[in-house]
Amino acid sequence: MDSKAFPFHDGYLVSVSVTGRTAVLGLKQAGGDEFVMTLGGVEALSLDGFREGNIILDLWMVSGKQPTSEDLQTIELAEVMEILFPGPHPEAAAQYHEKHAAIIEMKLERVRSGQASLVLMIPAYGADLYAFCGSVDLDPPVPALPLR
Repeated sequence: MDSKAFPFHDGYLVSVSVTGRTAVLGLKQAGGDEFVMTLGGVEALSLDGFREGNIILDLWMVSGKQPTSEDLQTIELAEVMEILFPGPHPEAAAQYHEKHAAIIEMKLERVRSGQASLVLMIPAYGADLYAFCGSVDLDPPVPALPLR
């Protein structure tokens, strides 16, 4: 795999549901088509600034390669990893910083090998989202059954 952009520029994040290690995102494209993105095996998820009318600037994932500044666009990899896996207090003993750095490197190796994905959503307005997960699936929603 590689970096993959999803077609939701100027679309909307309309819902988020998290159960166990699964996050389900309700997405709507600018033209009105609705989709469901399922993040499986979620190990870390950050969603900040969720509001009515969350407008997506960019939504993409990176897996199967080392994330580069081009992949991450406006945010640094170290910042993404710190948001998802916060490190020890700056004054903590060096051994804790070393252990945290080793954990981050193991996580990034899983991304490079394709065993995990980084998912990033940058807003034009509203929520920003960062996730570290095992799988990413994008599907149209299942239509509701008619009431009898």
